[in-house]
Amino acid sequence: MSVAQNWGFQTLADYTAPYIDFVMWENFSYDVVGEDEWALNKMQQLVQIREKFGIQVMTIGFKDEEKSFALVEKYQILL
Repeated sequence: MSVAQNWGFQTLADYTAPYIDFVMWENFSYDVVGEDEWALNKMQQLVQIREKFGIQVMTIGFKDEEKSFALVEKYQILL
């Protein structure tokens, strides 16, 4: 059985990372996150959490698919 968490990135970093298998990032579209400083910082934080705990990061978005996919590839997260 897999355990997932939806958003709550700070909670993930502070408490839940050792206990879950993946985290979901909804509305992951380039026009929303591509140039947003908060989102870019969270992506970097999620990379570090993934490396430390083996958690997968899954995203879902429906706009700007090509640019969104480029971000996914850059940070090696799933779309």
